Amino acid sequence: MSHFSQLTRLFGKSRAVNQKEPVNAINVGCLELNSQLDIVHVHNIVCHKLLGEKELVNVNFAQILSHRMSQERYRQLDSVFDALLKKQDITQFDGQKNPFDCIKIRIVNNHGIQVTRYLRCEFERHADFLINGIWLVTIRDVSRAVRISREIKLSRTESDLKINTVMSLIQFEKDLIEEFLEDTVDSMKTLVNYLKSEADSHSACQTKLELIYGIAHQIKGDASMLNLDVISGAVHEFESSLASLNCCDNLTNAHFKELRQSVKIIVNALKEVNTIFDKLREGGWNESVKEDKENKNNLVRQLNYLIKKIALDNHKHVVLVTEGDLDNSIPAEYNKIIGKLLTQLTRNAIVHGIEDIDTRLICRKTPYGCIHVFTQHENGKFILRVRDDGAGINLRTVKKAALISGLFPEENIPSWNSEQTINALFKPGFSTAKELTEHAGRGIGLDVIKSAILKYDGKVSVDTAEGKFTEFLLEFPASQQ
Repeated sequence: MSHFSQLTRLFGKSRAVNQKEPVNAINVGCLELNSQLDIVHVHNIVCHKLLGEKELVNVNFAQILSHRMSQERYRQLDSVFDALLKKQDITQFDGQKNPFDCIKIRIVNNHGIQVTRYLRCEFERHADFLINGIWLVTIRDVSRAVRISREIKLSRTESDLKINTVMSLIQFEKDLIEEFLEDTVDSMKTLVNYLKSEADSHSACQTKLELIYGIAHQIKGDASMLNLDVISGAVHEFESSLASLNCCDNLTNAHFKELRQSVKIIVNALKEVNTIFDKLREGGWNESVKEDKENKNNLVRQLNYLIKKIALDNHKHVVLVTEGDLDNSIPAEYNKIIGKLLTQLTRNAIVHGIEDIDTRLICRKTPYGCIHVFTQHENGKFILRVRDDGAGINLRTVKKAALISGLFPEENIPSWNSEQTINALFKPGFSTAKELTEHAGRGIGLDVIKSAILKYDGKVSVDTAEGKFTEFLLEFPASQQ
């Protein structure tokens, strides 16, 4: 599609994805260690190449490894080194995997280039062990095997993702997928333009970051609604990169250049979905099934898919209850924005509001939570209500999270009334989630909702009762000029 070529031009030429790194042939070396783990004899010159050392004799084997691997990984070998020093038998590991089965080291090769190797070390007692405590160590370079294994695993993962993408796409109408792809490409163009724009201060960069956050979060929500995990997963990783920038005390334009590679991954995911979509259209798109467009109720179907996915991820059971024909009750000019708002509100209801089954039973509620969506036209306004029968908003929890966040003057928080406390939820970057997941913890969501509603000259208000419900009331003018 021309959309994708335009998007690609914003980046310039990208490196080929399938480029393969050269791999080393498997080599085997052998050396001898004394009781202090010093190398006393090298049986072949291959050991020098594998360990990246010109001289090995009289050098401590453990020290060589400690300088070439992560300290965390090295600490995992401490018990083995201790056993070696005590002359204990380490040829058996009580059914456990040999800690030296695959160790990752970084060395400088003969050309002065730093390379990664994966080694397997096998220890045997030397004939001279009982007298002098000599160990015989066989070192094998298993780098090629590791890389091939990773390529196979990656290939299987990519294959599974393609199958999942196909299964997700065929559940929806062609025009819905086309609309999603076109909207997402347009959103990505806007996101890229924001990335390339110049901001003249930390404050301006922070605003720029919030705008990018909002776009990314919406793309993830739209992709989740269509079960397109390949896209939502790529955006989730991109959000992690954004989160690292959020911690910068002096944010500059240079920081945003670090995000370009993450954006390319999203673009590649979009291209992959588009390619599969094109092939499905060429092969026939379930043309035998004819549906009356007026009775498709696409929005309800999309919401049900999204609710099922998020509820499953959060170990909950949730059902959607709508009043009347949701699709046909929404004014045409609000059709797209309402879909996006409902995506975020249902996500919030499941993650933050509705309890798990056991908790609901203890509270004498039904084991399944309900999300109710009502629409009405009243006094020249279009009104949307989204209500869940969950735990409600705990004002004490919100205040505690506000104190920890550092986003508000600490001296004001204790005196907040209920309205001020609830309004804190709309602050960009603020979240009450205890941990980061695909669906919560970024501190974006309600601020995006409020910004979107204000663009349409609308209003949003919240009503809640702790332990009973939370309801969002969204009001829009009946028509747009």
